[in-house]
Amino acid sequence: MSDIAKSIPLSTFNSASISGTYQAINANGLPNACFFVRIVNGGTTPITISYDGVNDNEYIRANSDFELPSQTNSQPDGKKALSPVGRVYWVKGTAGTGFIALSGYYV
Repeated sequence: MSDIAKSIPLSTFNSASISGTYQAINANGLPNACFFVRIVNGGTTPITISYDGVNDNEYIRANSDFELPSQTNSQPDGKKALSPVGRVYWVKGTAGTGFIALSGYYV
């Protein structure tokens, strides 16, 4: 059955390694185009997320999460809004304790 949601492998990043410059959470990028991505900041300090390693795109408080649901229904011309294959998510902030985790789901 092709309409069953599947999950990508969980990516984790030790928040003790965070610095003031962007570092990849998932260095190899997304293995599949995801309709849902979640970033959990299980660390003790807030973090900033970037979708390109340059621009600040999201801010996640300590011990909080961010969910990015994409459009799963078709638009004109059969297009859907998904997080693309290969997308790397980047993190910067101040070192803390705990882990940052990235999960995603695709069909």
